Amino acid sequence: MKYIVLVLFFCLPDLVLGQIKNNREDMYTLIKAARIPNSQNSPIKFKILYYQKDIDRLNEPLRALAAYYSALLGSNCIDSEHLEICELTTALGLKYQGSEEYLKILAKWYPNNTKVKRMIDEHCFVIAPGASMFSDLWDLNFTVKHDTVFIAYRYSFYDHGKSSFTNGKDIAVIKHNEILFLNRRR
Repeated sequence: MKYIVLVLFFCLPDLVLGQIKNNREDMYTLIKAARIPNSQNSPIKFKILYYQKDIDRLNEPLRALAAYYSALLGSNCIDSEHLEICELTTALGLKYQGSEEYLKILAKWYPNNTKVKRMIDEHCFVIAPGASMFSDLWDLNFTVKHDTVFIAYRYSFYDHGKSSFTNGKDIAVIKHNEILFLNRRR
């Protein structure tokens, strides 16, 4: 009886902590728009911040999910020497839009997604800011619970001089080495 009590005493914290760990949510802030202080007479300005610390914590499927949103909505992209350089893509360590690394990670984690297959065929081309029409991510956050990822994002859409903002909330599940969307707004 004395040994059973000792075993329970030493194992119980692990059992309780294991349950807590299983119910824990991991949160990642990848992109956030921050207001730039300005004088009263000037218009409100924003700077897009990339949170490299959280980006570096992403495992491969979450990196693929972030790459998907960068290909879908853009992330402060510029054309440079015939390459499209986007800030989130660079922060993810995928070099540039349409790089071999970029296409591989998307193909691996979205093997049956026709939208992603089209993105890959187009080398994840995104229309860069400055064009007559483009979109750009302003916020991107992941909340992960077990195999489910809750994605919250905000992006701007510029169309021939008019800007609009859209907030989105998507849900994806990572199962059997594949990312599947349960709820996709766009």
